[in-house]
Amino acid sequence: KMAEGCFILCFLIQVLLNTRAYGITANCPTQTGTVGGPLYLTCIVACDGCNSTNGYSWKKADNSVICKEKDRFITTGTSHTFNCTIEKTSMEDNGALTFWAQMTAGDVKTNFHVTIVPPPVNPTKPNYLADP
Repeated sequence: KMAEGCFILCFLIQVLLNTRAYGITANCPTQTGTVGGPLYLTCIVACDGCNSTNGYSWKKADNSVICKEKDRFITTGTSHTFNCTIEKTSMEDNGALTFWAQMTAGDVKTNFHVTIVPPPVNPTKPNYLADP
């Protein structure tokens, strides 16, 4: 019981130290896309006095990489915006994603969700409006 309590406490302390020591945060909003269409993912990393090292990745839950494009980030002051485009989405893109970035002051990793929906169905004329 005591070891379990220590493990949880030690884990929480480690999380707090990693987060506050570097002052790095990442925000990746939940996205919704349509099957067959493009999906534009954006994550914003904020940190004081650090820069991107051009080391970052976007992965699915199975660890497969979803974006291989490089040099797709913009830095403005303490904000670093990372972009990823999935050119043609499928239902396989639906689910949890992980974004990771290596900054000069440390790394940051966050999970977010993508929802992919089927394309809208074109309505058809009701039978009673059909031509005779």
